[in-house]
Amino acid sequence: MMERTWSDRLAAAYAKVFPWRLRYKFGSPFVSSLMKLKGNKVTIRDFDVFLDPDDKTATELFLVHACAGDWIWESYEIALFLECLKAHPHSLAVDVGANYGAYSLSCCPLVRDGVVKSLIAVEPNRSTFACLKKSVEFNGFSPYVHLVHAAASRTHDTECVFHPHETFSAMSKVTTEPWSQRLSGHGAGYKVRGIALDGLLPELGCAGIGSSIAKIDVEGAEPEVFHGMEATLNNARGYQVFFELHPGALLSLGNDPLEFGNFLFGLGVDVMAEVDQHEKVTRRIRSLREFATIVEGCLATKEMWRDYKNIFISKGLRVPIDIRG
Repeated sequence: MMERTWSDRLAAAYAKVFPWRLRYKFGSPFVSSLMKLKGNKVTIRDFDVFLDPDDKTATELFLVHACAGDWIWESYEIALFLECLKAHPHSLAVDVGANYGAYSLSCCPLVRDGVVKSLIAVEPNRSTFACLKKSVEFNGFSPYVHLVHAAASRTHDTECVFHPHETFSAMSKVTTEPWSQRLSGHGAGYKVRGIALDGLLPELGCAGIGSSIAKIDVEGAEPEVFHGMEATLNNARGYQVFFELHPGALLSLGNDPLEFGNFLFGLGVDVMAEVDQHEKVTRRIRSLREFATIVEGCLATKEMWRDYKNIFISKGLRVPIDIRG
C-alpha cells in the first residue's frame, strides 16, 4: 500500500463531507483543486494514472482511488480479466473502450514480463485518450501497448461520430451517423476514425495470434464491435470476452438487446456468465430466456449502477473462474 500524503487525507475527508449522492446531484465543488495538488493523477498499485479534471468520471475516480491505492470500480472483473490472461500465456489482450486505462494499465506488466503476447487499447474520446497516452508514457509502458485513438465499429477505416457525455466520459457514445436527438445528455459530436478489429489487427501485426482475451465497454455499440471482429473470433484457437450489457444504451443506439443475445448464443460459446461486481461472483447464463430476464431486470430498475451487467463468454479456452449455476 502506498504511503498516504496530506493531500490523500484531504481527499478522503472531502469524500466523506460530500458523499456520492450529494456530489451526483450538485456536482463536486473544489475537487479540481484537490486533483491539481496531486498533479491530476492517482497512484494505482505501482503506477500512476492521469485524469481529466473537467470530467466527472475522472473526479469520481480520483476521490474513490486517491487513498485506496488500487482499482475499486470493476475491481472484480479486472482481476478475472488478468486471471484469464495468466491462464492462457501468449494471448492477445484487447481493451475496447479503454477510458483511463484500468484494464490496459493493469495488463502492461504482463506484456513486459512475457505473459501476454500483445496488447491493444482502443479509445475514441480525445481528452480521455490524451490522459491514457500520458499515463502509458509516464509509467514506461509505451513498448507494451498499441494505443489506438479510434472507435471500434462494424466496418474498418470508416467515419464515426463520437458523442461526449455532458457529465461522465464513461457514458459517451459512438454512432456511424451524425447527431441524433435520441442521445439525450450528450454534447455536440465530432468525427473520429472507425476501425473494425478484423482490419486493425493485421495493421498492427497482431493477426494470427492463437487466442485472445478482450474487454469491451462501448455504451450500447457492443453489437457493432462484435460484428467487426467476427473473422478474428472464427479464426482464433479460442477466445474469452468480458463486455458490458447495458440494455438502455443498446436501445438508444437502435440495437435490440434480445437480438444481441441471439447473436451471442449463435457464436456457439462454451460458457456465458454474468459477472456480479457487487457480490463478487459469476453466474452461468444457460439460455436466451435467462439472458432476457437479465435484460428485463436492467430495464426495470431505478437504482443507479444496476441498469447494466457485465457478461463473460468463453469458447475453446479453459475457464479459470469459479462460475455458479
